[in-house]
Amino acid sequence: MDSKNARNKDLMASLEWNWNMPYGALNLNTRYNIFFAGAALHLHYDNDSWGLLPERSIIDHYYERLDEERTKFPKEELLGDGFEYRLIPLGDSMKLYCILRQNEHAPPPNKDQYTFHFYPFDTLPPFRSHLHPKFAIVELGRKYHELRGKNLAAASAALSSYPILSRVNRIYAAWLLLPKGTPLFEEWKNKGSTDGNKDPQPESSSGTGYDSWRNLGRQIEDEDQIVNRSQVRTQGLTLGDSVLNAGGQEMSLNKGVPPLQERAQKTSQWQIRLAKLCLIGV
Repeated sequence: MDSKNARNKDLMASLEWNWNMPYGALNLNTRYNIFFAGAALHLHYDNDSWGLLPERSIIDHYYERLDEERTKFPKEELLGDGFEYRLIPLGDSMKLYCILRQNEHAPPPNKDQYTFHFYPFDTLPPFRSHLHPKFAIVELGRKYHELRGKNLAAASAALSSYPILSRVNRIYAAWLLLPKGTPLFEEWKNKGSTDGNKDPQPESSSGTGYDSWRNLGRQIEDEDQIVNRSQVRTQGLTLGDSVLNAGGQEMSLNKGVPPLQERAQKTSQWQIRLAKLCLIGV
């Protein structure tokens, strides 16, 4: 989720209510809402060209609990090396692009360590990330919902390829419901955080940590200071001119991606040619 959503009070309150959190406690600047990616892949993400699909068991877990009281909201704890995701295209805007995945990382690098994946990227294997599924479901649900309004044929094609999107859409819609004006809602809103200065849930895979800016009612007006947290940390996923290391090395998109000339000092010429090939499309 984009951290700019923190300014959308109704959205934040809806998620806090349905996720059984205190009013004003949700922090989008948590490390569990970060997903690092190369510049080109991130651009397509911002254009709603693709999304992250959590594993079926997690989606079913949330879906099957929608009719229960919000106090029974399920917690998905981070285990081992993270949660499993698949990259899925939304629409056909990525048809001219490929994804280059680094499968092995033993030095020195060689061409056998890389694999091309082409639209619709169904050969791209699942990968694991510490990104929490709550955030991934909200973002994917939003993108699918908006795609249905803009291009019903593309939305139908996505649903045909990934029928689980119907449940994602249902979860997204349910999490946006907010009983504003009811006594219970007003009591919850007035109570806010239980101790007044932090999220009662610690910053873990199920909590989001304390966001002092929201809790104190401060607003950041300078758009340039808003950090986009809808980023990608993958195991060797590449689109365009960047290669992400599955060995754990991460690069923040906000700092930019090193130019090809700079990386040429560390990579062979065939890698640069592959990067350019993916950048311009095949």
